[in-house]
Amino acid sequence: MRFCTLLLLLASPVFAIHVEDEARVLAQSTRQQIETLAAGLSESSGIQFLLKTGEARSLSGFEQDALSTFAGFIQKVDGARGVMLFIQMEKGSRKGRINFSMGSGLEGALGRDEVRRILDNRVLSFRQDLKQQDELVSGIAEYFGKLEEWAAAHPPGVMLPPPDPSGAPPSPARFLKSWPWIIGILLAGFIIGLALFAYGRRSCPRCGSRLTVSIKPLSHSDGRFRKIKITKCFECNYFRKYLF
Repeated sequence: MRFCTLLLLLASPVFAIHVEDEARVLAQSTRQQIETLAAGLSESSGIQFLLKTGEARSLSGFEQDALSTFAGFIQKVDGARGVMLFIQMEKGSRKGRINFSMGSGLEGALGRDEVRRILDNRVLSFRQDLKQQDELVSGIAEYFGKLEEWAAAHPPGVMLPPPDPSGAPPSPARFLKSWPWIIGILLAGFIIGLALFAYGRRSCPRCGSRLTVSIKPLSHSDGRFRKIKITKCFECNYFRKYLF
């Protein structure tokens, strides 16, 4: 008799616990629907789901409670391919907060805007009115549909394609071979900039015409100046001299 019972237990399907309703806000039918949806998601894609509800005297520690609850859940999930919906209700009131968390193994499966849209359109209706349990199930089903689409294109264990060599940073050897070209380009740019600066200095500041520049020695000078530089514009008669 015991042997037959053991065979029956081994033959029966074993499902993980997908719903933990500690706050007792879910109807039995709602819980069964979510369990069925979560079991189907796990079987088709390997993604694990947990819906956990709880109560607290105050919602001030909601973020920390959601984080610690998700950490305890996701560390048991292979490849961190898991999602959690955490609902916390304030004791003695109808106030509550909801958090949606997703493991690193599902990076890119759902965008932030998509998560927020489903929360706003479906799940928050349940938070505002606990009788709107069909909206909660509908929102979870919409999440699961998006996750299954993503999982079909990203099965677990599939090796990612090698990175594009063109996008990889240059190796030290490639850099050493290319540094003379880099120095040459910088030197050419410096020379061109210097030439443009010198050309600009030879333009008349009054009319922009080309200046005539002449340098002559001072034949009779006992001071520290030995030469004179004369700049003159024949268009507007601009004139200036420098001693050096």
